[in-house]
Amino acid sequence: MRTSVISIAAACILVAGSAFASEEIAGEFDCMGCHSVKEDKALPDKYGPYFTDIANEYKEKGDKAVSLLENSILRGSKHKWDRPVDMQPRSENGKTIDQENAKKMAEWIMSLAGKDSAE
Repeated sequence: MRTSVISIAAACILVAGSAFASEEIAGEFDCMGCHSVKEDKALPDKYGPYFTDIANEYKEKGDKAVSLLENSILRGSKHKWDRPVDMQPRSENGKTIDQENAKKMAEWIMSLAGKDSAE
């Protein structure tokens, strides 16, 4: 019994740590300048969609969602959202993100699927 409690606690710490690390990556690569995780009344004028909204939109893509998001993070995107500004590739606007961190970001964003941006 004690071993399973310790195992569950360790798993929770690892999951929480990896989620935090991915939000930290978003800050490190200037993603939070245009996006936020969810609706933030203090910052209503963000250019990019909330990460929760991105996750909910992309969950329809199934197994392809992470790779599609990774590609957008690396190469930018145009005309995907009703926003005044298209997302430029990170190499052109902000710090260049490598493929490994782009995949971690995409996986983290998809972990937000099912959450409401106003939560």
